[in-house]
Amino acid sequence: MEMIPNVILNPDKAPMITTEELENEIPEFKWSGGSSGRILPLEDAKKPEKMWAAFLKKHHDDIDGKTMNAVGQYEKLE
Repeated sequence: MEMIPNVILNPDKAPMITTEELENEIPEFKWSGGSSGRILPLEDAKKPEKMWAAFLKKHHDDIDGKTMNAVGQYEKLE
């Protein structure tokens, strides 16, 4: 597979967004279990995008271009 990641994170410096955080943000969606192909309603789908933008902004100082980078993502936050 050809892939160009837009974000690579060091989990020791920037722990990932947890299932619990997703459940708190969108409680009506079952985050554990299930299978692929499930779709969030559009309004709910915007919430994880906002969480991700806030996450990248919060961990701004950890982005060093080696252990962490945010190619194409971080620029959009400014």
